Amino acid sequence: MKLSFAKNTSKYTLVDFWFSHCGPCLGQFPDYVRLFNIYRNKGFNIVGISNDSSRKDVDAWKNAIQSNGLVWSQYRTGPEVISDLRITGFPTSFLLDESGKIVAKDLDTNQLAEFLKGNL
Repeated sequence: MKLSFAKNTSKYTLVDFWFSHCGPCLGQFPDYVRLFNIYRNKGFNIVGISNDSSRKDVDAWKNAIQSNGLVWSQYRTGPEVISDLRITGFPTSFLLDESGKIVAKDLDTNQLAEFLKGNL
């Protein structure tokens, strides 16, 4: 999987790796929705990437997106990408600047809110 930020217009993008049966992943979605709604017009975006792969899990993934009101882009990937990125647990997130440089990793929602408040 290759992510390109050549057309990125956001000052900061949170790349959130999650899966549909991850309680902590699902638990942070209300805060992500709130932060997205506050800061999206100020230069913040989110990209969700799940490793759900079985038919049952893909259905659960789609349901989680719908039921949590996740209006930002959502993608799925396989275990090889998760391994290549050295992701060993979920949720895992990377906060990228407009050039695609990682500026923070695994911020909790309070830390993310403070960062966005101070930088946007």
